[in-house]
Amino acid sequence: MYSKIMLSSLVWLIAWLTEIDTSPVGTWKYLAPDAAYEYSAGKIVVELQSDAYSAQVEVNGQVLKAEDVTYENGRLSFRVYIESELVSLDLLVEENSMKGMASYSEGSVELTATRE
Repeated sequence: MYSKIMLSSLVWLIAWLTEIDTSPVGTWKYLAPDAAYEYSAGKIVVELQSDAYSAQVEVNGQVLKAEDVTYENGRLSFRVYIESELVSLDLLVEENSMKGMASYSEGSVELTATRE
């Protein structure tokens, strides 16, 4: 009985620590080398308030508020308008990095980010 309780506690602790390590909350420096030069580097800031995620993209001297921000199963997704163009981001969150795609009307570009 004691070993089952210890095993359950250990499983819970590992799950809890994994969630902490992969939380998207924070400031991320991103690179998208194939994007237009002025949008190829910037920051993504993710916050969690009242069980809801919010995000903004800081690029080219602008702060762009993200819409439809979700974080499920280790994936952060949101949309942002850049010069009237809707850009959808889908990123896999790892401990101190994110990687994924930014998609818009003319195609998609790879994006990587590191936690600051």
